[in-house]
Amino acid sequence: MRALIFILLAAAFWVFLGSTLQWVAALAGVFMAVLLYFYLRKGLLSTIFDKGWGGWKDPISAVFGIVRYFWTVAISNVRVARLIIDFRRPVRPAVLKVYVGEIGELEQTIVANSITLTPGTITVDFSDDGQYMYVHVLEADDVDAARRALLGHLETHFGRGLKWWKSP
Repeated sequence: MRALIFILLAAAFWVFLGSTLQWVAALAGVFMAVLLYFYLRKGLLSTIFDKGWGGWKDPISAVFGIVRYFWTVAISNVRVARLIIDFRRPVRPAVLKVYVGEIGELEQTIVANSITLTPGTITVDFSDDGQYMYVHVLEADDVDAARRALLGHLETHFGRGLKWWKSP
């Protein structure tokens, strides 16, 4: 039953993202949802299904974190657009080394993707021990201020130590 609910919700999300109500889009959504279910069922989904929302430290905070993240992406889009429009303004890019602590591979992936999806930033690499992340920022007039802003972003959206998710 849980699998069916997951597949139906994922398929509905697929159709919503496609913004069309054609039967081909719905069929493709069901197909992709089934593939996603079989890919995630041993890891993430089994943790959620077996423990309820116990894998999440606080599901309400996770929802608010996602909303805050989308707001950050919108603001970053405006800043990058201003850089493009005001082409005479010099761009001062930098690569920042940011301490993230010991986090698992799942957390690394989520944090790296959230930074990379934010316009003007891209995650370049993690150190071999996984405690440092290298991030390229498009606009860094002051490197220390940019590093503090990035750490503030991480703490706001992911919490101290980035352990908002208990890895399976």
